[in-house]
Amino acid sequence: MLSRTLTLGTAAILVIAGCTQNDVSNPNTTDSAVPTTTTTAETTTTAPSQSEVTSATKATPEFSTPADAAIAYGTGTAEAILVGTRVNFALTDGGTLTTDTDGTRHVRGAKGQSTFSGNDPRITGSESFTFNSDWWGPNLSDSALTQWGTAVIHTADGTWEGTFSGVYSTATTDVITWWLKGTAAYDGLSMFMWTTETSTSGEGINYALIFPGDPPVQTQLP
Repeated sequence: MLSRTLTLGTAAILVIAGCTQNDVSNPNTTDSAVPTTTTTAETTTTAPSQSEVTSATKATPEFSTPADAAIAYGTGTAEAILVGTRVNFALTDGGTLTTDTDGTRHVRGAKGQSTFSGNDPRITGSESFTFNSDWWGPNLSDSALTQWGTAVIHTADGTWEGTFSGVYSTATTDVITWWLKGTAAYDGLSMFMWTTETSTSGEGINYALIFPGDPPVQTQLP
C-alpha cells in the first residue's frame, strides 16, 4: 500500500500465512484468512502482513533512502511535487480465504493499517486500506498473486483517498500503484504513488507524485 510496497499508501505482498502445500490438496474450503500462530523448531509464523508473512525474526532491510526533501517541478498552480516515504504495514483483519478445487486461493475483505514516515508532511501519517487477492502457487516460497483494494491516507493537513492494485511474485516481491484524490488542504490535487522496495517483514519504500487536477480516466477493458 514504500509498499500499500509506500509502497503509499496504497498498494503489500499480502500473502496468507499458513498456506502450505497441504492446503492446496484441501479444495473448496472457506476460512478466516488469518490463521492461528504456528510454531516450529525453526520459525514462528503469524498472521500475514501487507507483504507476505511476518517471521519471528525481523530482518533489517537494506532500503534505499528517499530524497531528503520533496522535489518541485514547475511553479504556482502549474507545479507537481515528488515525495517519498518509508512504510510499515500490517493486516488487522485477514478477511475470508476460499480455495478452489484447482488450488487457486481468493482473499476477500481483508483490512490493514500502514504508517508513513515521509520526507514531506503531505506524505507523512497513517493509511487505512482494504485488501483483496487471488493467489497461485503451492506455498509462500513459490507463488504469485494479484492484489487490489481501497486506501485512505491521513496526514496532519488532509487526506488522500482512492484505490490501489498490483501484483506480487516470489521473484519480484510487490509491484503496486495507487491513484488518490486529496481533500481538505489537498483539495484539487491528486496523487499517484508506487512501491519501489518491500520486504517480507512488513516494510517498504514508496514514492508519489502530487499534481493538480484529477487522476486520469482509465480506459475500461472490453
